[in-house]
Amino acid sequence: MTLSKLKQLKMKRALFLACLVAICWSSFAQPRYQKEQMALEKLNRGVVALRHDNQVVVSWRILSFDRKGEAFDVYRNGEKMNKQPLMTGGAFFVDKNPLTGDATYEVRGGGLNGSYVLKAGAPDGYLPVKLQKPADGQTPDGRTFSYSANDASVADVDGDGCDEITYGSMAVDHDGRGLYNTGMGHGDAIHLMAFDPLNR
Repeated sequence: MTLSKLKQLKMKRALFLACLVAICWSSFAQPRYQKEQMALEKLNRGVVALRHDNQVVVSWRILSFDRKGEAFDVYRNGEKMNKQPLMTGGAFFVDKNPLTGDATYEVRGGGLNGSYVLKAGAPDGYLPVKLQKPADGQTPDGRTFSYSANDASVADVDGDGCDEITYGSMAVDHDGRGLYNTGMGHGDAIHLMAFDPLNR
């Protein structure tokens, strides 16, 4: 192999590697967002309290306007539960004190407070959600069907700061087969269930 061919081969390899680096580099590039111009949901603090064994786990939402290292305090029925302001460990607190009767948990801090009422008979480890099941129906060809809950998602649909659970209802006939023709219009099988932590 001559010296000129060897140089050409090295140049081709260098060009190939440069192109490969450029392609890889562009895959890591991220768009620059103007955060102050982005439309954000105006959510509430989203406080939730769950029983877990003989304790209560309290969680809340960090909001876009909260400062880094924002301090929070947790109150149960008006009594402060934490000795020092909660500045580390995320938006999470475990109340190890025995719970008797209903308890109102309030999270204060960050310019927006939030509260949650934990009922005395609340189940351990989850929040029950009551679904509003539509009435049974009949297809245009006379087959009777009923609904069952299907996929779900959470969003603040009506802009009040509280999340709603949006779920699709799947139509199933009495033989257990899914129906694709119920004679219903677009959106008729979608229902909203307000997720109201104060149980109003």
